[in-house]
Amino acid sequence: MSAVKTKTIPFISAIEKKPKPSSGGIVGLIVLGVLLPLLAIEALAQLFPNSIPLEVRSVFQPEQDQPLKGLVPDETLGYKYAPDLIDFAVPFEGDTGPGIYRVSTVSLGYAEAGFRDDGLSGEVFAVVIGDSYASCASVSLETCWVEILEQQTGQDWANLGVVGYSPQQEERMLARYGLSLQPKVVVWVFFPNDLNDAWRFEQFGSGAAQEGQFWRNPVLAWLARHSTVYNMGAFFWYNRALFYNLVTFNNQTVPRDSNLVWWLTYTDLTIPEVADGLRLTQQAILNARQQVLAQDEKTQFIVILFPYREQVYAPAELQPQLDQLNQAMADFCRQQTLTCLDLTPALRERANQADEMLYFRKDIHLNPRGNEVAAEILNEALREYGRLEIGD
Repeated sequence: MSAVKTKTIPFISAIEKKPKPSSGGIVGLIVLGVLLPLLAIEALAQLFPNSIPLEVRSVFQPEQDQPLKGLVPDETLGYKYAPDLIDFAVPFEGDTGPGIYRVSTVSLGYAEAGFRDDGLSGEVFAVVIGDSYASCASVSLETCWVEILEQQTGQDWANLGVVGYSPQQEERMLARYGLSLQPKVVVWVFFPNDLNDAWRFEQFGSGAAQEGQFWRNPVLAWLARHSTVYNMGAFFWYNRALFYNLVTFNNQTVPRDSNLVWWLTYTDLTIPEVADGLRLTQQAILNARQQVLAQDEKTQFIVILFPYREQVYAPAELQPQLDQLNQAMADFCRQQTLTCLDLTPALRERANQADEMLYFRKDIHLNPRGNEVAAEILNEALREYGRLEIGD
């Protein structure tokens, strides 16, 4: 009997091994997982643009809401007051809720621009350059400290201040419109948010001839103009120090106040953007003074420092921390032999003596009484300096 030959059949497992995903595939899935939510947010933002807060939308384009304030675009300045405004209603947050203040403009001899001023009646004594603290946002023109000083001194003060201006824009405003008025005095108004405005203008151009560093990169410029997601990311990145301070702020002397924390953050010279903003602000001031002296070395150039509300009303033990920027500006003025007037001590004294509110409680600006007090303090201080031919 012969042996039966068998054929060996190889065993095939019913369970086949799945191929391992490649590293490239994993990266692709991660990228897709990130991009899809971002694209969804972008689509929603494009469909419902008003759902994105203005603070986020205006990171790179702060001029986009300026028509609400009576402003028009300008290639060099970014924007300026529109000419021939008559009682233009500008919204602001008053003590009792939303309100308006009215803006009228005159030409001051320039048909293409408007200025929040009552006009010129004769030779210009002083030109005022600055932002909303110069143009007196949130109050009527007749209660503006510049107009009050004009009445007190019997001299013509030309107000070239524009809300929201950065120091670089103020320098350009002086060169373009201020110097040709041939003033005897140029008053440069400094407010602590100038540092923030100076840094933003340098980086993003703020619509003024796109000369900022940011606009040199066309890809980023396109994203800023068209991408809400990009703007949101930039907003949170730029404000990272503020968000951190809001979470970690702990002071037994004062309650948690987002406005106070904002000022503590954006006057903190250890933050690179703030320090850079101070450098840019000081450079703009020096450039402006140089322009003034080049035209007429007899023209006086004065820097006036306005404090913010929380700085005036802060407890005494917190004031040294809040006044660090004032000290830095005082050192700068001494080093550069600049005439600088800091209104902080005098406003604090008046606020404590009279126990009255000199600022709006929600809006950041001086109220009518604050403008009146500021004019009184400045009138007295300018007389004490003795360099100015102030009339009676």
